Amino acid sequence: MNDIGESGRGGSATVSVDEVRYAPGPAWVDLVPYETEPSPDQESAIANGVCRLLSDMQVDLTGPELCWSYRTAQRILTKEGAERASHIVIEFDPGYQRLEVHAVRIRRGDQSVDHARPGCFQVFRRERDIERLMLNGRLTASFLVPDVRANDILEFSCSLYGETPILKGKYQSWVAFEGTNPSFDYRHRLLKRRDRAIASREFNDPPPATVSVTGEIEEICRRLRGQRKRGPSAPLTPSWEIEDPAFQLSEFVGWSDVAGLMVAAYDSAEIPATLADEIDRIGVAHPDPAQRAAEWLRFVQRELRYFFLALGEGGLVPRELDAIWAGRFGDCKDKARLYVAGARRLGLEACAALVSTTHGRTLDRVLPSPAVFDHCIVRVRLDGKSYWLDPTLPLQGGGLDQIELPHLGWALPLAADASQLEKLPEQAVRHIIHCHDDWRIGPSRQSPASLHRSLEFSAWGADHIRNLIANEGEAGFSRALLRQLQASWPAAAESAAIAIQDDQLQNKIVVDARYTISDCWRASDTPDKIQLQFVESNISTDLSGAGLAAREHDIYVGRPRRLSWLLHVELPRAWPRAKADETHALPGLTLTSRYGVDGRHVDSFKELTVETWTLPRAKAEDYDLLVKCAQQNILSIQASAKHDKVRAPGFRSNLNLNISVYVAFLVLWFVYNVLRTLLTSGRH
Repeated sequence: MNDIGESGRGGSATVSVDEVRYAPGPAWVDLVPYETEPSPDQESAIANGVCRLLSDMQVDLTGPELCWSYRTAQRILTKEGAERASHIVIEFDPGYQRLEVHAVRIRRGDQSVDHARPGCFQVFRRERDIERLMLNGRLTASFLVPDVRANDILEFSCSLYGETPILKGKYQSWVAFEGTNPSFDYRHRLLKRRDRAIASREFNDPPPATVSVTGEIEEICRRLRGQRKRGPSAPLTPSWEIEDPAFQLSEFVGWSDVAGLMVAAYDSAEIPATLADEIDRIGVAHPDPAQRAAEWLRFVQRELRYFFLALGEGGLVPRELDAIWAGRFGDCKDKARLYVAGARRLGLEACAALVSTTHGRTLDRVLPSPAVFDHCIVRVRLDGKSYWLDPTLPLQGGGLDQIELPHLGWALPLAADASQLEKLPEQAVRHIIHCHDDWRIGPSRQSPASLHRSLEFSAWGADHIRNLIANEGEAGFSRALLRQLQASWPAAAESAAIAIQDDQLQNKIVVDARYTISDCWRASDTPDKIQLQFVESNISTDLSGAGLAAREHDIYVGRPRRLSWLLHVELPRAWPRAKADETHALPGLTLTSRYGVDGRHVDSFKELTVETWTLPRAKAEDYDLLVKCAQQNILSIQASAKHDKVRAPGFRSNLNLNISVYVAFLVLWFVYNVLRTLLTSGRH
């Protein structure tokens, strides 16, 4: 629920049925008083022209259905604050929730006006994520409160009834005390029966719970006042870090309880005939179990387009198999169910598995709960080994041993015998891209240069390029490569059509491209000098800086990988010999650069290797230095261009050199004779 809304993009339609009821607040709700006047200790709660005085969440588990009751209060400080706070927006799922509004109250001095009445809220189906192929069916209740002025206090309270049926009445919740936009007074209150066991786990020292008992009812309350505002997260903070005070509540005893809710949803006793034919065709063509697993994965990735449909229970359980196959679309749960059904028909041991794409690394530290997962993948077991596959990814090449998962941390297999989380495998360093540039430079400034560029993509780098070519075509991919080159040399042009070799079995793509560059030499800042610059565009953009501010968490550098660039230049004449070799090494991160000139040949090599997802925060300064070195992506060769001939800087002809030596000899002979005459005169 949001008490201040923003206009969203996507489909929006008014719902004709009155989905909002108006009623007094529930009798069990405790309306605690709060401070109404802004004071210096409330400074952290002031932003955008309002002072957030109160945020109160109360939960009742003692009635016939779950009830969440919310109450907020804001002091309006400016006209801009009135514009922001006066638009009240609430989201809810009509599939299992109903909304009651209790008060929309303006307090102005001694006066109080309540605007909550039938018809004031408009209900829309907004679908803000529809452009991202996501449809969740949630409704938005919207109300623009009239006559809100500076110094008013705006109070709002409502309740949501109902819970997701698949949870079978078990309670789960995650409560974080907002650190970036805190309320001065933040309260959470829970009512439950004493015999109902709900576990609690704390993170970052939230306020301690106070427990009171009245008969068979237990009240658990936490209250935080004057929370210090947290600044923006440091750049490259891992997504799994919990930075605000928080606590988790869960009624699930173990991970087997969570898995048990959903195991049956991925069983498919009957398979549509047309789908069975496709599965059997793969079985006949690929008798080896590992090949079957990989080819069936590619079939699902290729044939089912992605669309997230989360109407009713759709956010937690997949649709029926015949609906998935008939529509040829689905989200992660649908694709996992289809894969599992086909894999089992192929004689493979397969099940769906739940993961978190953001907090996967810390799942072993939280309480068992379905709410900690946001994605569904597949586990295949062969010869006692687990293989983890994601049918929602673009088409992946390679054998089963080469197919990798871009997630890390832990997974919960949805199998009947699942009792705990299973660790996802660590990822090996894959050489995802190697660029080899071979240049030939003409004898004069106006001579066109030729470039032979060979690009080799491997592993998930090849998967990305394969998907790019499938979407844009070879012609579109060729134009993209040319535009990248023209960013440095606007007159660059293809001298031959690109050639693409795709080895799906080894998951490698080799691209051969040839170009002519007619304006390769540029004027230099030094008179009579020109320069030739070679630009590397992959390694230089791969990493970003961590910033110099003090860090609380490690530095996120992403998936293990290797990128390299080899440059060879053949010059029209010999150049002065030169050599340089530099390596920057950190734990799990290495940048290597080599450069050499030998006669007419210039060779340069640059390589970045990332072996770990994160670096220790103590290495932030060294990391930023490495990033700056990686971003130095220009190799420059300077030359003299007198008489339109490209020569090495400082080059002189043999004739000039001989004359210079002769003049120097005459000068030395003259000095010698003068000194000899003086010494002879001194003896007499």
